[in-house]
Amino acid sequence: MNRTRIIFAAIIVVALLIVGATFLLTNRGGTPGGTALTVDRPDTVTIRILTSLPVEPWVRSAADAFNAADRSVDGVPIQVQVEAVDGLTALGRWDRDEYGALAADQRPEELTDAEREELANFPVAWIPDSRYLVELANASYKERLGRDVFLTDGEYR
Repeated sequence: MNRTRIIFAAIIVVALLIVGATFLLTNRGGTPGGTALTVDRPDTVTIRILTSLPVEPWVRSAADAFNAADRSVDGVPIQVQVEAVDGLTALGRWDRDEYGALAADQRPEELTDAEREELANFPVAWIPDSRYLVELANASYKERLGRDVFLTDGEYR
């Protein structure tokens, strides 16, 4: 066997060892019994979408079609709710923290019932009039929480 093949084989073996060690270390601290990281199984999964007024008819039509299909996940029905809101009104709600947000040091499984209830109106998605509204809301949350909420991996930058 020539030297190039030996080096190639050594690189492959080292890569497999790294992948295997990573797999063992990350799966070691998993949840007991293979259960999911949830607090309670909900009766219905509700997806709340805030949408700008110009696209509201299209979004509502898509949501109605989705809801009519009676989709579910693990036997739990999924419902999409659409809330049409002007972009500046939505930005004001984000700035006043009317939708709520987890603090940087809070974990979902450690919330009290009252804290969980406060987060019940947090939208899953926001379709704003402009990307600048998202940047402004994110700046407000970043100042308050010390982390990005919307732009977590550099979008729109």
